[in-house]
Amino acid sequence: MLKKRKIMTVLFGTLLPMIALAQNFAAVSGIPEGSYKGKFRGQDHGKVHMMTQDIKGCRGCFIAILFKRHVGLFASGEEQVQAYKALPQNDFLVNGMKTATQYTLTPIGVDTDGELTTPNDDPSLVLNITQKIGTQDVEFTVTNAQSGNNVGFQSTMIFKGSESPFDLEEGKPGRYKEAWAAKEDGTISIIGQNFEDGSRSANVTWNGSKHQEGGTFYLKEKAPGIFTFTAVSYLATGTQAQAMPQKIVIFVKRDRREHALLVNPKDGSDVSELKIMHR
Repeated sequence: MLKKRKIMTVLFGTLLPMIALAQNFAAVSGIPEGSYKGKFRGQDHGKVHMMTQDIKGCRGCFIAILFKRHVGLFASGEEQVQAYKALPQNDFLVNGMKTATQYTLTPIGVDTDGELTTPNDDPSLVLNITQKIGTQDVEFTVTNAQSGNNVGFQSTMIFKGSESPFDLEEGKPGRYKEAWAAKEDGTISIIGQNFEDGSRSANVTWNGSKHQEGGTFYLKEKAPGIFTFTAVSYLATGTQAQAMPQKIVIFVKRDRREHALLVNPKDGSDVSELKIMHR
């Protein structure tokens, strides 16, 4: 599980002022790091999963990855993935410790410099803990923030302490294949890793599919489990110019099998799901 590794420090650029505001609460998170399985209110089918990772340097703050799943891992046309910055909104004394019980969830995007940011500072969702605060089987609901920010999920979600079988994964080099692509299409090769700047990066070749044009890309970790996916341009001088990232990549794992999710942060239903192939 991602939460066990020690190499990551989160740097968020334009999110730093929001982190400073959140630190005023000085509360521990009421949502432990982990993976949670829930459902949409009023629906018997269609589970929703939330994976969380604490943000270093921001007490009580965390990254939340929400995704819904139907048939198989993802059913084409029905999947949805969205990354959020979760900020505490209150704190109460729980077992002698100040603990946050309510959070705002603001969708994460990518700016023109390739940094993670919140394009709209208004949150789109609100998370309220309802029972068993600060435990791994915590119960909570996620509802619409009624702010006018309509990016990402909008339905009410209920989590009753069930653990999700999916975990955020640090991501591994290798060949990944798009689940719904033709035999020769939709493979992505992640070659090598670089740790020199304190985060992980890799070169990527992508032969494309009906969902994505092929080319050469640069993969760079910006937060635990979240990478930017940046196209590389080759100029006459031989230099490489990076265009604005159009997607983020999130690595998840289930049953010892790694998956790479290519997500459009402006439209969480624009998802390409790839499974790692034999190395």
